[in-house]
Amino acid sequence: EASILAAKAYIVLNNTKSAKKEIDAALNATNDKKLLAQAETVRAILYRQLNDMEKQEIALQKATKLDPKNIEAMVVYAGLKHKQEKYEEAEDILSQALYTLPTTDVITLRRLQILRAMASILSEQGRTSEALVYSKLIAESNPNAQKIETDYEAALEAIKAGDIEKAEALLQDLYQNYNMRA
Repeated sequence: EASILAAKAYIVLNNTKSAKKEIDAALNATNDKKLLAQAETVRAILYRQLNDMEKQEIALQKATKLDPKNIEAMVVYAGLKHKQEKYEEAEDILSQALYTLPTTDVITLRRLQILRAMASILSEQGRTSEALVYSKLIAESNPNAQKIETDYEAALEAIKAGDIEKAEALLQDLYQNYNMRA
């Protein structure tokens, strides 16, 4: 798990060599299918950053085969399908991700991300009335959704800039004020 987290951090910092090393360490350290799926998902994220869609898809196929309920893998896979303009496949993957998420009264960052992606994909297909339904769900479920997303993006930018204290403060504020869960 530590290697997976380290790899994600290296990807954010654009240190691909160290990210690859941590991903390999994670893959070699366990036989647990869920952890292996997480490592393959991070590998796919690295390949997305390197703009290698073919290797990204291979890693995502492995991840979803190892753990069919891995939400992060589904979201990344839907993003790849979206980029490839395979909108129906992306929509199917996002629908499965929404179905797999646990039901809660509080909107999570992951659910927000999936709903926004679904609205975007439907809009691009010209299915604006369906996209509006998802947009309405986002607005009704949390009127602070835009602020949450803005603060989360600011935290990521702070990490990229090396300002860990600022990022920690922003993320702590999100957690305390909005009871956010990934």
